[in-house]
Amino acid sequence: ELRPCDSDASNCVSTFNDDEVHFAEPWLYDGPRDFAREQVRELVTRTSGTRLVVDRPDYIYAEFPGPLGSLEDVEFFFPADDSLVHFRSSSRFTRNDYGSNKQRMEDLRIALGFEKVPVVIGWDPRFNPDQPTIFDIIFQPLEPLFKEIAKSLY
Repeated sequence: ELRPCDSDASNCVSTFNDDEVHFAEPWLYDGPRDFAREQVRELVTRTSGTRLVVDRPDYIYAEFPGPLGSLEDVEFFFPADDSLVHFRSSSRFTRNDYGSNKQRMEDLRIALGFEKVPVVIGWDPRFNPDQPTIFDIIFQPLEPLFKEIAKSLY
């Protein structure tokens, strides 16, 4: 499992965050996990200026060159019994990356040919089950009338 991004900085994206600033969708791949991991590993090592730091069967950690000579930490997690790639990408020395980490991860995903997994997360008020929907607000007061009409039809 990957650490979430710090909530007070916008220099990071992660599939393990659930806030709008830091969240990114995990990737879906076809085929065996080892093959997908090897594709990621190969792409990372081919990227100019990148240094592979940790290479395990379920985890890859690399340092990527960032803007103005900075370093950016990129981690990939491959859960067992799943066809997902989770990731975290964070600028090491800046508090705001102006979207560079999110763009890097999207560029890598496209190069790999992986799909994004659509995820509904808690920060979207349209999906908050504790709040009434517009349908509830409009039609709930009319529910007794609808029941009477339904009774008269049967």
